[in-house]
Amino acid sequence: MAQRVQRQVQLAGGDLGGRRRGRDQHRDLDGGGVTLTAGKETVSERFAEARQEMLKSETACMILVRLYDIKGKNQLRVEMPVIIAKPGEQMLLSKTVNLLNGDGVVSAGSAIVKIRQLDVTTDTSIRVSPKMAYLSLDMKSIEGTSMTELLSGKESFWVYDNNLAEIKIPDKQLKQVKGSMEDNLADYLSKIPFRLKSLTGKSFFIRFRWVSTDRKKVIDIVVRR
Repeated sequence: MAQRVQRQVQLAGGDLGGRRRGRDQHRDLDGGGVTLTAGKETVSERFAEARQEMLKSETACMILVRLYDIKGKNQLRVEMPVIIAKPGEQMLLSKTVNLLNGDGVVSAGSAIVKIRQLDVTTDTSIRVSPKMAYLSLDMKSIEGTSMTELLSGKESFWVYDNNLAEIKIPDKQLKQVKGSMEDNLADYLSKIPFRLKSLTGKSFFIRFRWVSTDRKKVIDIVVRR
């Protein structure tokens, strides 16, 4: 979506003020198929039309909103995945979203899949990176998916300090997936590095997100530790 939104559409026949001069002309530089109609008075009107044409060819997008505290340094970043439906197309309903609870969980939920139990702890015994403390997310008895799908999905994690400034963590997430064929349930254990063991007395926000390959199933967890 981001690549398409960044298309460069050259609008000829307009002066610096954005008004038309002479005959309306337009050209799509990358051949992506965005066509602008004649009669738009300003550049902003033309790009508004181009944006609408781009959305017609997409099935989903991500809306990013960042809220700032003008009296302090705090900020809130909100990412909202949006599914674009066409007339007559069946939409995913809110009943497919399941909320999760756990120790220190700020916000957690899953779409399509259902997690019966979520255990949240801090693990300092991992030897892969002995200097790091890991956030342990133990998701048990996951319904609506399989071991293969969990392993093939994409995981991401982010770490923020108490002021919501992002902290880059070079260490990798560790995971273990188990399941059984009899009851069609799976267990997902995720270990996320988020601070040095020696760094105590400070709190962090850790976000974990798993998305299936078809992008229809999502697990999103935010924990404060």
